[in-house]
Amino acid sequence: MTSRVSASALGSLASRIIRADVLESSSHAGALGPLLGARGLAGGAWGVVPLHAVGRSESGSRAAAKLRARGLVPGVVHSFQGSSSGSDDDRVLLAFEKKAVSTLHQRIGSYGFACQVFDIHVVGDGDELPGAGPERDVSATYRVLGRQIHITASSAEPENVTFIELCPDRKVRVEVPLKTFGRETCPGIRAGGRVNWIRRTVPCLVDTAEADGVPASFEVDISGLDVNDKVLWTELALPVGVEVLLKDRRQPVLKMARK
Repeated sequence: MTSRVSASALGSLASRIIRADVLESSSHAGALGPLLGARGLAGGAWGVVPLHAVGRSESGSRAAAKLRARGLVPGVVHSFQGSSSGSDDDRVLLAFEKKAVSTLHQRIGSYGFACQVFDIHVVGDGDELPGAGPERDVSATYRVLGRQIHITASSAEPENVTFIELCPDRKVRVEVPLKTFGRETCPGIRAGGRVNWIRRTVPCLVDTAEADGVPASFEVDISGLDVNDKVLWTELALPVGVEVLLKDRRQPVLKMARK
């Protein structure tokens, strides 16, 4: 479930960056109780998204080309030895239906994918096509975080996809996209100004043992900004278990500039 958390609810003194969309990534969600409110995504609600895949044993460019010719996208789950999934290797080779990966990318984009939590259900091997159905036996399930979708420049089709397994004793690094709200009442916008972003994303370290979810985005309140005003990283209200990986948080997130 995607949720929006206020800075006051988190006990923060931040005045401008006051909301975070949180993607539930573990069974201990609900610590914030009724403070969480859901938001929808085209075609379904935000949350842990199920994906079906088939296993594969061959790697390399030739094997990948054969998969793409069959309408599949090669994928990798970077795992950990002794993880909860039972994997003894540091990566799991999989293949996904191209249509499913393309639809996913169109809906949440590359930034959204890198902050999205998935349950990958492995339902066969490379001789089959992945897909849900009552007759399909799930041989393994991985709770993962999206890492990257590689898109071909010529056809805009997915080339390959990578994930990282979420483990309760591991911290994961994510690039959380930044958004704005409050433009309708922003004095700087009304005066003809524009938002000048210093960064579009913020690097974060998420402790999956403590955090209630992986932030899908941070929303910056610009409703009170006038021309030449700025918002600093120190005003960022962080959920529990989330740390911003910036050397100097006194730098500005954005400025309200003249056009």
